[in-house]
Amino acid sequence: MVTTTHITRLISVINVLICTLLIPFYVQSASPKILFVSDRDNSKDIWIMKSDGLEPKNLTKTRKTNEETPTASPGGVHMTFSSDGGANKARWTYIMSLDGKGKRRNITEGAGESNPVWSPTGTEVAYTALAGNSLSIYILGLWNWTPRMSVKAIETAEPFNITDAPSTDTHPAWSPDGGKIVFSSNRDGDLEIHVMDVVLDKPDPENPPGLLQLTKNEVVDWQPSWSPDGTKIAFSSKRDGNWEIYV
Repeated sequence: MVTTTHITRLISVINVLICTLLIPFYVQSASPKILFVSDRDNSKDIWIMKSDGLEPKNLTKTRKTNEETPTASPGGVHMTFSSDGGANKARWTYIMSLDGKGKRRNITEGAGESNPVWSPTGTEVAYTALAGNSLSIYILGLWNWTPRMSVKAIETAEPFNITDAPSTDTHPAWSPDGGKIVFSSNRDGDLEIHVMDVVLDKPDPENPPGLLQLTKNEVVDWQPSWSPDGTKIAFSSKRDGNWEIYV
């Protein structure tokens, strides 16, 4: 079990949003770019810009829906994101090209979906979605996906719930080797950082594969992210009274 004595505080985070840039995500490519969310066009859209801040471009260009939580595919060709553009304003998970060309496609048809993230191989997407009265982590396989396909044409069009517990499980992040997923869960009463093995099959909810609770305290620990070498996990916490980043 990781305690506060094992955690190094990295940086203080000012809990104020400056302008409208939210949720930046670095795109690895020959010409590095950053994905981010902005409401500068009156609704939340996915934007992309060069890493020096130049040439911002609106990729989604919607006026009646809100797009959030973008992540780029490992090859830097596509992105996945959540949007309330589903039936009856349901929040679904979508894919579209990073160049902004071509139609965006929903790859799920659930509810309350957010925080989609690609596996390191680009063959699966993990995301958060409502499961009854709980939030769970789901995985959807994309082995045969192309930009022309809809959710019904994906080989494994039925996402499966890998946490499947009466708790809030959210903010999944794949380990660099694709073997584990770290996430936030309130299964012990408040949001803490947990990690589990990735098993591409329906897990036993009574015995999740390799489930390990990494933090334990009385405040929220969430939004975990792996270091590139897979040896450390960074996350947000309010254990000192204001939001800060720990590892």
